[in-house]
Amino acid sequence: MGQTNLPELQPTLEINPDHEIIRKLLADPSNGKVEDAAWLLFDQALLLEGVPLKDPATFVQRLNRVLNQSI
Repeated sequence: MGQTNLPELQPTLEINPDHEIIRKLLADPSNGKVEDAAWLLFDQALLLEGVPLKDPATFVQRLNRVLNQSI
């Protein structure tokens, strides 16, 4: 109580290796979509925890790339 110089908390991303998305990413790590997908999963986790994204424009660009490739 009363402490003002506390270090910034670092979130921990827990990954379920049996989740369908993770299995698909691990099945072909050379796929160019893997990096975008991994960052999107991380950003989604931050948003779910109420943490504002440091770079929302990059999030939107990644999301648009993934959507464009899947449509």
